[in-house]
Amino acid sequence: MKHFTTVINAIDPADGELKEWCGPTIEAISWTLADEYLLNNGMGYCTINGVLFAEVPVENGAPVWDKLIDYDITEQN
Repeated sequence: MKHFTTVINAIDPADGELKEWCGPTIEAISWTLADEYLLNNGMGYCTINGVLFAEVPVENGAPVWDKLIDYDITEQN
């Protein structure tokens, strides 16, 4: 399954400006099904903006490459 990233556009209560925040990661077979998942689960305020291929954990402000989570390899297993 693919992992899709989402964004949320909303007004920041601190300064009243429209800003973009990261939304939840959605697991689905396709972009279309990920979009349907958002709409069918009350998350229509989110927009899919890409496919997540990997995550790199950060410790003390530095990336820890040996703890990389590679979703491309995971999907192939």
